[in-house]
Amino acid sequence: MRILFTSLLFFALSYRAALADKPLITVSKETTFVTEPVNDDGFVDLISAIDMKMSKGITTETNAAALIYPALGPKPDGTQMSKRFYKELGVPYPPEEGNYFETLPTYLRENGYSDRPDDVYPIIDEQGLATDRPWTRDEFPEIAAWIDAQEEPLQQILKGIEREHYYCPLNSDLEKGTTGQMLIATLLPHIQTLRSITRVLACRAMLHAGEDRIEEGWSDLMASYRLGRHASRDSFLIGRLVGFAMEAITSQSMLKFIESTQPSEEVCLQYLKDLESLPEQSPIVESIDLGERLMFVDVVATLAYNQGKENFDIEAVLPELGRVVKKNSKINADWDTLLKNANQWYDRMVAAMKQDSYSKQLTAFEEIDESLAALNKNRTTVSRIFQGLALAAKDKTATTNYISDMLVSLFLPAVNQVTIAEIRCHQRFSNLQLALALAAYHDKHQEYPERLKQLTPNWLDPIPLDHFTDQPLKYSRSDEGYLLYSVGSNQVDDHGKSFDEQKDDLVVRVPSKMSE
Repeated sequence: MRILFTSLLFFALSYRAALADKPLITVSKETTFVTEPVNDDGFVDLISAIDMKMSKGITTETNAAALIYPALGPKPDGTQMSKRFYKELGVPYPPEEGNYFETLPTYLRENGYSDRPDDVYPIIDEQGLATDRPWTRDEFPEIAAWIDAQEEPLQQILKGIEREHYYCPLNSDLEKGTTGQMLIATLLPHIQTLRSITRVLACRAMLHAGEDRIEEGWSDLMASYRLGRHASRDSFLIGRLVGFAMEAITSQSMLKFIESTQPSEEVCLQYLKDLESLPEQSPIVESIDLGERLMFVDVVATLAYNQGKENFDIEAVLPELGRVVKKNSKINADWDTLLKNANQWYDRMVAAMKQDSYSKQLTAFEEIDESLAALNKNRTTVSRIFQGLALAAKDKTATTNYISDMLVSLFLPAVNQVTIAEIRCHQRFSNLQLALALAAYHDKHQEYPERLKQLTPNWLDPIPLDHFTDQPLKYSRSDEGYLLYSVGSNQVDDHGKSFDEQKDDLVVRVPSKMSE
């Protein structure tokens, strides 16, 4: 799919110029899914439709992004942001020059370090170490200098993080109501830069811990976690997955912070209240139902309205289709039917993701996979029959089904893997809550409980179950500490072995292995 997306970017900026006298696609709930606003050319303004949906009920004054993104400047990590992006946020376009947040590689480059891997990689490795244990300025002076250099933009970012809502517009150059850019061409440098903000906050938290500023350290970690929750409200999967990754980084740093600072029972209970105050995580199914679905609609519309044009090479975009359609020829397809078929697939995926347990989700995903396998088998057979022929001359129904099956096979997101990523995120949060409850119990009794149920009701109630099995989490104590884990998405007890051992248990181990 990544190769296909790269090919689509080749022509994304030369999108359909105008609709035919008779529209090839009917604007309706069953076809385009959204019906407003409508462009000057009569088709739906998909970019504005997404922005309208995602910004509903949010003002500039309540939007975290309205403070966060100006602190990144007009070129986060070197890529120019659109004027429309900041206009949608309701803030002025940032000046070219300013004291903006810098990722570690950008900071090193701007401060005289060469781009040679031998010069840069050791410092980037230190960044990982600095999120994993308490440290001091003497240990990692370059990381400390990077943190200090971000002080001004971080102050603004932290103010933004505290806001209630988060709305990140699409980074489009287009004016509302015009056509010329595909959804897939909206670049996301600002989303990826958020991950660096998480890292600098985690590094600074561990620096605070190493220099005995415990309250400041926890405050930075809470801000980092809250930023991850904000980011996971993005319009598309990529933004939400970045948010999950940010939460994973922060959760790991929090576990090391708790272990190394040994908070009292009272402080642990306050930390638990802090975690409960975080914004709820927005279900990732929302991005499948809107952003990813409309990206499919956008691709179909691009094919429908660009076919036959001189500057549109189908084979560069869809090699399989290009092999059977002559250059500059038109495809005799029913584009409305094609979109209706696709929406039925998206409806199935959304329904599967909304099942109330992982086991039910798995069953639904397996049924979808079986249907896709049958579709692909049929498509391969049809492709052999059509090989070397122009689809434009074939039966319209057969052509429509063939192209529909091809696009569905190529573009449907891997919702099973996306769902696993979301459940892992929930599980890490539950593990973190339990780690704090266990630390509180240990502070009071000078030992860990024999069973998790001893934590209720004084420290944690109810006790979270394994999000993958709906069964009790695995827990055992030892003379030195304890082992707590979820069996993970394979639903097999790998005895606390995690990703570093090619297994997928989600583990909290005390004492842990602190980075050297």
